[in-house]
Amino acid sequence: MSFSDIKRALFVGLLFWLSTPTFAVDCPATTDEILAAQEQAIADGDFLRSRVLTNCRPQSIHEKALAEQVDLYVPDTTIRRLDGETENTDQGVAVLLANTFELLEGEGVALFSDVILLLEVIAVLVFLWTSVKRYNQRHDATLGSHFTEGEVSRVDFVHAGESRYFLASYGYAVRGIDYYGGFNVSGFSEYGFLMSTDEILEKLRKKYPAGYKVRVFYYKDDPTEHWLHKAPTKWAIFWKAVIKPLIVLVIVLVPLEFVDLLMTLSGRGTRFL
Repeated sequence: MSFSDIKRALFVGLLFWLSTPTFAVDCPATTDEILAAQEQAIADGDFLRSRVLTNCRPQSIHEKALAEQVDLYVPDTTIRRLDGETENTDQGVAVLLANTFELLEGEGVALFSDVILLLEVIAVLVFLWTSVKRYNQRHDATLGSHFTEGEVSRVDFVHAGESRYFLASYGYAVRGIDYYGGFNVSGFSEYGFLMSTDEILEKLRKKYPAGYKVRVFYYKDDPTEHWLHKAPTKWAIFWKAVIKPLIVLVIVLVPLEFVDLLMTLSGRGTRFL
């Protein structure tokens, strides 16, 4: 047999040895146990088992003892899984629920109230900051530097529920965009209740005919905010700046106060029980 044949035979044998299937075996826990198992496999002539044992990860005696103390020790094998996963998950859920109920009682209620109080303080601070910002943005409107001419389009009698009044509708344009509004017209107080509604309406339509001119002062960044006849006062600007943030503040605070009341009553009921 030539030297090349010997090399070819060794190469084929190496491929056969590497291609043999790996068998799953129980890995001993410690290095000493792994070495003892390998020696026993060699003595028994089971070289395949000896090779598989070399893939086992050793675990020290201290690690094994610590794991056994908490009932979580499972030998590191290639075919076994941790049997306590489901039980540990159930225990974790139970602990979480217990902590949640404990939080909702006693000091937990006080903590929840403190959180609500903090949210309310933040809401008030945001309201103040927004209102001041909106007021400063509209302050120039008091100078009357932004105004335009509007025209009355019609006068109508409005009867909505218990309310009865006369309304003059008008329109105005700013930078090529049309806007519309309306203002109340004193009809009953000016002409008395001895005249019929139609007679008063006829007089008001003569007083404010279609095309009647009105001067409109507006906020330059939002012309829908406007005032008639003269520039707005600082008090009028204040209400324009505050009204929207105030509505938002009320919408935020009312639910928070309601939840805080429920939590407080729930805490008292728990203590009485």
